[in-house]
Amino acid sequence: MVYVPIFEQDGNKFFIAHFDFAADTEDDAMKIGYGAMFVEGIVFNFKFNGEVREVDLYNTPHLRARFSNFNVSIIEGPMFDEVNDGH
Repeated sequence: MVYVPIFEQDGNKFFIAHFDFAADTEDDAMKIGYGAMFVEGIVFNFKFNGEVREVDLYNTPHLRARFSNFNVSIIEGPMFDEVNDGH
């Protein structure tokens, strides 16, 4: 288990499923989240919402998607709801 920063775009909350965006502590995950806002957040227009969660990067029940060069796990929002509602 690792800690990951939670990002948002278009009402969808997600984390990036990669060890470069994961940390052993909540504080380090917060730093990763804020740091990502200076590069990835600007380029791809997503925001760190200040939330951190403990997850298993590769074994989650979340909706997996490809976001540019990243694999992401969507945990909440319109895309998550649409898939879980069977649409």
